[in-house]
Amino acid sequence: MAETQGPPIDVGQLLGRFRDDAALVARLYVEDDAFRHACEDLLLARATLIRLEERQEQRQPASIAEYRQLAAELESEIAAAIQRAKQAS
Repeated sequence: MAETQGPPIDVGQLLGRFRDDAALVARLYVEDDAFRHACEDLLLARATLIRLEERQEQRQPASIAEYRQLAAELESEIAAAIQRAKQAS
Protein backbone atom coordinates (compact mmCIF):
# COMPACT_ATOMS: atom_id res chain seq x y z
CA MET A 1 0.00 0.00 0.00
CA ALA A 2 1.50 3.35 -1.03
CA GLU A 3 1.73 6.09 1.55
CA THR A 4 0.08 9.36 0.58
CA GLN A 5 2.35 12.35 0.34
CA GLY A 6 1.38 15.54 2.14
CA PRO A 7 2.78 19.00 1.58
CA PRO A 8 6.57 19.25 1.71
CA ILE A 9 7.96 19.73 5.21
CA ASP A 10 10.77 22.24 5.80
CA VAL A 11 12.89 20.30 8.27
CA GLY A 12 15.34 23.21 8.26
CA GLN A 13 12.85 25.18 10.39
CA LEU A 14 12.85 22.37 12.91
CA LEU A 15 16.64 22.07 12.95
CA GLY A 16 16.88 25.84 13.37
CA ARG A 17 14.56 25.77 16.38
CA PHE A 18 16.54 23.00 18.07
CA ARG A 19 19.91 24.17 16.76
CA ASP A 20 21.94 22.84 19.71
CA ASP A 21 20.53 19.36 19.16
CA ALA A 22 20.30 19.42 15.35
CA ALA A 23 22.15 16.13 14.81
CA LEU A 24 19.98 14.33 17.37
CA VAL A 25 16.81 15.86 15.94
CA ALA A 26 17.80 14.75 12.44
CA ARG A 27 18.47 11.21 13.68
CA LEU A 28 15.20 11.00 15.62
CA TYR A 29 13.30 12.43 12.66
CA VAL A 30 14.55 9.59 10.47
CA GLU A 31 14.37 6.77 13.02
CA ASP A 32 11.28 7.51 15.16
CA ASP A 33 7.86 7.63 13.51
CA ALA A 34 6.14 9.27 16.50
CA PHE A 35 8.84 11.95 16.69
CA ARG A 36 8.64 12.60 12.95
CA HIS A 37 4.84 12.92 13.08
CA ALA A 38 5.05 15.35 16.02
CA CYS A 39 7.60 17.43 14.07
CA GLU A 40 5.45 17.44 10.95
CA ASP A 41 2.40 18.40 13.01
CA LEU A 42 4.34 21.25 14.62
CA LEU A 43 5.49 22.62 11.28
CA LEU A 44 1.99 22.37 9.83
CA ALA A 45 0.49 24.05 12.92
CA ARG A 46 2.99 26.90 12.63
CA ALA A 47 2.28 27.31 8.91
CA THR A 48 -1.46 27.42 9.59
CA LEU A 49 -0.95 29.92 12.40
CA ILE A 50 1.04 32.19 10.10
CA ARG A 51 -1.71 32.02 7.46
CA LEU A 52 -4.39 32.82 10.05
CA GLU A 53 -2.41 35.76 11.43
CA GLU A 54 -1.81 37.17 7.93
CA ARG A 55 -5.53 37.31 7.09
CA GLN A 56 -6.15 40.87 8.17
CA GLU A 57 -9.69 40.99 6.81
CA GLN A 58 -10.80 37.75 8.49
CA ARG A 59 -9.22 37.70 11.94
CA GLN A 60 -10.07 34.51 13.73
CA PRO A 61 -8.89 34.99 17.33
CA ALA A 62 -10.23 31.64 18.55
CA SER A 63 -8.47 29.73 15.79
CA ILE A 64 -5.26 31.71 16.28
CA ALA A 65 -5.28 30.94 20.02
CA GLU A 66 -6.00 27.27 19.31
CA TYR A 67 -3.07 26.95 16.88
CA ARG A 68 -0.73 28.85 19.22
CA GLN A 69 -1.60 26.40 21.99
CA LEU A 70 -1.21 23.41 19.68
CA ALA A 71 2.20 24.60 18.47
CA ALA A 72 3.37 25.18 22.06
CA GLU A 73 2.23 21.71 23.12
CA LEU A 74 3.90 20.04 20.15
CA GLU A 75 7.11 21.96 20.74
CA SER A 76 7.11 20.82 24.39
CA GLU A 77 6.49 17.23 23.29
CA ILE A 78 9.41 17.40 20.87
CA ALA A 79 11.70 18.98 23.47
CA ALA A 80 10.79 16.22 25.94
CA ALA A 81 11.55 13.53 23.35
CA ILE A 82 14.93 15.14 22.70
CA GLN A 83 15.70 15.15 26.43
CA ARG A 84 14.70 11.48 26.76
CA ALA A 85 16.94 10.56 23.84
CA LYS A 86 19.85 12.44 25.41
CA GLN A 87 19.37 10.63 28.71
CA ALA A 88 19.16 7.25 26.97
CA SER A 89 22.50 7.71 25.22
